[in-house]
Amino acid sequence: MLLTGLLNLAAIFFGETVGWQATNSLRRDLVRHCLDLDLAFHNRRTPGELIERVDGDVTALARFFSRFVIEVLGNLLLVLGVVAVLAWEDWRLGLGAVGYVALTLLVLTRLRAWAIPHVVAWR
Repeated sequence: MLLTGLLNLAAIFFGETVGWQATNSLRRDLVRHCLDLDLAFHNRRTPGELIERVDGDVTALARFFSRFVIEVLGNLLLVLGVVAVLAWEDWRLGLGAVGYVALTLLVLTRLRAWAIPHVVAWR
């Protein structure tokens, strides 16, 4: 239990560090780009909109980067481990688990393709 806690702490620290380093550079580039734009652009946008776009969107990216390793890769390893154990016990169970994982990935891909236009319209 102590080892699991330490590994989680190390993964969170590494993820947060990578997330902040990547997004601080991105923030700097976005601010530099916004400052180089012409006055007409700044007249069409409110200061709050620019702050939200530069800081809010980049903060969302930082959250994504910091949790990616822990959540996505950790869950991927868990699924692969479960499939491997099921295949070790009985090849039919392993084959069924592979079919279930493939079907789930297909459904999630279709749902993502359906949801993206709605999220883009909302943003």
